[in-house]
Amino acid sequence: MRNNLLLILPDKKEQDLLLKRFISNYNLYIAGNWAEVLHLAETISIQLIICSVEVPGVNGWELCSQLKSALHLSHIPVILLTADDSFRSRIKNLESGADAFVNRPYPVSYLEALVSNLLANRAKITAHVACYPFKPIITAHAAGEDSFIKRLHDHIYNNVHNCSLNVPLLARLMNMSRAAFYRKIKTVTDLTPNDLINKVRLSRAAELLQSAEYKVNEVARMTGFHSQSSFAKTFIKTFKVTPTGYRRMKMKPKWQKKAAVSLFAENGH
Repeated sequence: MRNNLLLILPDKKEQDLLLKRFISNYNLYIAGNWAEVLHLAETISIQLIICSVEVPGVNGWELCSQLKSALHLSHIPVILLTADDSFRSRIKNLESGADAFVNRPYPVSYLEALVSNLLANRAKITAHVACYPFKPIITAHAAGEDSFIKRLHDHIYNNVHNCSLNVPLLARLMNMSRAAFYRKIKTVTDLTPNDLINKVRLSRAAELLQSAEYKVNEVARMTGFHSQSSFAKTFIKTFKVTPTGYRRMKMKPKWQKKAAVSLFAENGH
């Protein structure tokens, strides 16, 4: 699937050049101000933004800062283009939260390689989160995403027992519109919000089954399933074993536990 790139370039000559070079590999969109950026970013899923610092009205630094401050847009990589190579400019590039900045004049081949690299890194982060949704992301520029994911985890985990936990409720808890929330989750985790909720329910259920403190029907109720049968069906689909079978697999046989206790005693503890 082709990535969607958003170009914010007031220089028509530069805009036409990049359109010509990127059109064969990406879906390209054009914006001229913050309102247009916001409209496009909230209408379609933008994977990367190339922005000139010299944007009329809200300049590129301010625009990037606003993007990185918006919870539903902060995951989008931003490349800033500038003709100012002063230390002041470099500091402002960093303070804006830009993922990369390129000084003019630049070889377009370099910009192409940078775009490709940032998108590849974005894909790696997404793949990591899809497998381990709530583990920290060990990479640069991921602090905002870790914060988002932690908040999301807390809301799901605290409501995992609630059968009514769904996308509209979770979006409200995250102070986001349903559409923006869906796009953000899909981009960051490569999962739909419903799939993510279900993944947390089953992960929590597996933890409770291993503890052996609760019956299967109690675990089903504690993780928000309407019935034990629906819980069992969903559990088998993911783990390829019944909840009861999973518990047996994860619990040590009594003779192993006794052997461990005996060994512990023989060692003088």
